[in-house]
Amino acid sequence: MCRSGRLAAGIFRSTAEGYDCTVHTTSARYTSRRGQGGAQSSNDNKRANKAKSVGSSLRRAGEKALEEDVEKFLRENAANLRACKTVLLGVPAGKMRGILWACAAR
Repeated sequence: MCRSGRLAAGIFRSTAEGYDCTVHTTSARYTSRRGQGGAQSSNDNKRANKAKSVGSSLRRAGEKALEEDVEKFLRENAANLRACKTVLLGVPAGKMRGILWACAAR
């Protein structure tokens, strides 16, 4: 699940007692504009000129770091993910969804 600058991912294995978590990770990055809602990239796409504040730069860096976290998790756990019968994703439309599909295609 990836929303609002946060990633929570896990791979579970079915056992006789229920389910066992074999791999999990969490990550939180500063990406959304407090009080304004939405990611910095969404705001940048709506305007002709990108915001040049320190906060906007930090949010852009946070978005890039979150993308790298997602790619790293998918790359490191590719074999486990291929063995899964079911994969559930919670991802907003847009850039992050494209990253997931690009990683899945590899």
